[in-house]
Amino acid sequence: PEYITNLKLQKLLYYVQAICLMAFNKKAFSSKILAWSYGPVVSEVYNQYKENHANGIKSEKSVKKISAGLYRIIDEVVNSYGSMDATKLIDFTHEEEPWIETKNSEEINIDSIKRYFDKVYDN
Repeated sequence: PEYITNLKLQKLLYYVQAICLMAFNKKAFSSKILAWSYGPVVSEVYNQYKENHANGIKSEKSVKKISAGLYRIIDEVVNSYGSMDATKLIDFTHEEEPWIETKNSEEINIDSIKRYFDKVYDN
């Protein structure tokens, strides 16, 4: 299996949240997304895996059941962005208004994420 790094996981979580907001007008998860220098980060998740450094995350933890809709969004995000390297994903997020408009280490406003993705995908 191919494992993803913590850096890449952070970007994928951001896109899962964005697409869920756009598709269902609901958050995929309640944790805050912060604007760090390498792009959006969910600090609780980052801290959980930071000892992995640039290595792939291997986890045996069981996952809570999620809705079919959220599963489809995660699947779509992984299929769309999962094959890209973390550097490319960082570049994408650095070109997007929610990250650009947020000061370093501050929370990226959930409404700005939704507004931006609604506009980009003409929702």
